[in-house]
Amino acid sequence: HDPRLTVTDVGSDAMLAEITKLEAQSYPADEAASPAKLKHRATDAKAFFKVIVDEAANNRVAGYACGNLIEGDELKQGAMYKHAPGSSTLCIQSVVVRPEYRRRGVATKLLTSYMQRLPETVTKVLLLCKETLAPLYAKCGFKLVGESDIVLGSTPWLEMQWIRDSTPIAAGGKHQFGVDIADQHKLPALAVFDLDACFWDEEMYP
Repeated sequence: HDPRLTVTDVGSDAMLAEITKLEAQSYPADEAASPAKLKHRATDAKAFFKVIVDEAANNRVAGYACGNLIEGDELKQGAMYKHAPGSSTLCIQSVVVRPEYRRRGVATKLLTSYMQRLPETVTKVLLLCKETLAPLYAKCGFKLVGESDIVLGSTPWLEMQWIRDSTPIAAGGKHQFGVDIADQHKLPALAVFDLDACFWDEEMYP
């Protein structure tokens, strides 16, 4: 079917249960957030938990992005998972698209909407990603920092960041988040045909 996609908040316990199941299906067991962590993000950091639903399929969850504010402006093992109200630095923890909605532009729509909805008080966004996903985050305004020291699972992660620029608020009230594309020579060799990636968008490679 042709999806009718809308970005919204976590609206019910049933939706959160659907998200929890999708998280477990999308990440290895040693990388997936626990049900308790997801509930924490959906309650204590609910302003930073967005869901993209398919209205044409009875509001089925097509994907989600969630994160929390952190103390300081750097990612630190353990501390990055605790929500720190009032901080200006956000850590995006999970970005997932349901398998049947991948390679259809859903990831780009979700992340773009997520970034546009950030409050003006958030001036820096950090995230960890695998090599295959670095170009997509770069397309959405993130800059490659380098390989992260954070240990999560058995494979290494890259750290990327976005810093709010001074671009004026656009018509419609949405901040035009700064596009700071990482230089291509700084990116590692990319396995761009890894179709098992949980966050994949064919629009990145026209």
